[in-house]
Amino acid sequence: MIADATKDGGSMGINEEEMLVETEGMNHSTGRKKTKVLKVVFLIYHVIVSLVLLAAVVLLLTPDAKIKLLSTPLGKYITRITITEENYQNIFDTEFKEQEIVQNTDIDTIKLDKYLNIALFGLDSREQELSASNSDTIMVVSINTESKEVKLVSVYRDSYQKIYNGRQPFYSKINAAYASGGPEGAINTLNQNFDLDIKDYVTVNFNGIATIIDLLGGVDVNLTEEEQMYVNGYLTETRMITGMDADDIYQYGQKIHLNGLQATAYCRIRYTALYMEDGTVYNNDFGRTARQRIVLTQLVEKAKSAGLSQVLSLCDEVFKSENDIFKTSLTYDEVMDLIPVLLDFSMDSTTGYPFTYNADVKMDEVSCVVAKGHAYNVCKLHEYLFGEDDYQPSSMVLDIDKKLKKLTGVYTELTEEDEEQNLSEYETYLDSGNRKNKNTGENDNEQSE
Repeated sequence: MIADATKDGGSMGINEEEMLVETEGMNHSTGRKKTKVLKVVFLIYHVIVSLVLLAAVVLLLTPDAKIKLLSTPLGKYITRITITEENYQNIFDTEFKEQEIVQNTDIDTIKLDKYLNIALFGLDSREQELSASNSDTIMVVSINTESKEVKLVSVYRDSYQKIYNGRQPFYSKINAAYASGGPEGAINTLNQNFDLDIKDYVTVNFNGIATIIDLLGGVDVNLTEEEQMYVNGYLTETRMITGMDADDIYQYGQKIHLNGLQATAYCRIRYTALYMEDGTVYNNDFGRTARQRIVLTQLVEKAKSAGLSQVLSLCDEVFKSENDIFKTSLTYDEVMDLIPVLLDFSMDSTTGYPFTYNADVKMDEVSCVVAKGHAYNVCKLHEYLFGEDDYQPSSMVLDIDKKLKKLTGVYTELTEEDEEQNLSEYETYLDSGNRKNKNTGENDNEQSE
């Protein structure tokens, strides 16, 4: 019995050992399979990451593909690690009083919902500060967020308008609004004079303009001999203001290449005519603003055709600058969201405001530009920016229209195109005694307020 039991126990021991060996073999085989699977997964992961990174590099360096990258989470991540929020604080206006921005109460803001309107100011500051200075450049940048079309309007700095400074409004040249009321006062002046809904601004000084132009590789312009002389003249002062250096220009003609400082000097010219390729001739401040639009249009096209890495590097260079060259009320998140839009838009057209004007009006012994019919010109502005052919100005605009006519004696005059078409929608502004009498060539007497 004992022998049998021992025999059986021995047999069971042998079976257990065999089972144990088999189990260990199976576990070892399973472990090897798992290891192989993990290696394959790891390899696939590395391939995917490598492909994504390769695609990102290609997109970064390919001009036409940058929008595709920016619209992806990866693109947004790359943008945010390249342009850090810490650096962005150098240009963000923490003192901007958003609550002080006002609009005329009886304008139809629904029509403006698909447009992002931003004020762009270039300061004429000899100390290179970004506050308490007259604005040498005043532009309204209007972005159609649906079609990505952008329109640009230069408001002539000598335009005689109602100035809002947060205290007592007064009439003066519109370039005084920034010095008198800061960016808030300048925005409110644009909003209340022109029925706009601007909420944010960008301000740049001479250093900022020159730096941005240099980072984008300069611009090419047509120069007359007189313009060459004036560029070199303005370069002397601009070097002193900015502390930057650039050679004089030694030639004139077609497609003359200008660096940042030279182009900044070119944008300041107003004492000689600008001859456009379509035959249009601009003089005085109208020539200066046209030159500014020429340079800005080229910069936009250069930014659009550049690789994303170059654009992001440009932004980072401007944002982290220790010098005050750039200021904005737009938040970091707003700018990050705007970058894909700004790089995808098309510059539809540019123009100057007002459309009809008298440029030889003396107010307090100072030459000013006065719109020939403020309300009429505001209608033309909305037609140009927003396609509103039947725009009805607010009561504020109509009040300013009456006051300007009373102060300046300048009355409504249509553009040649509107005059030829005899458009009925403008009769409201022409039949109130303000239209120029075609028979006498004199302005009819304005009705009393």
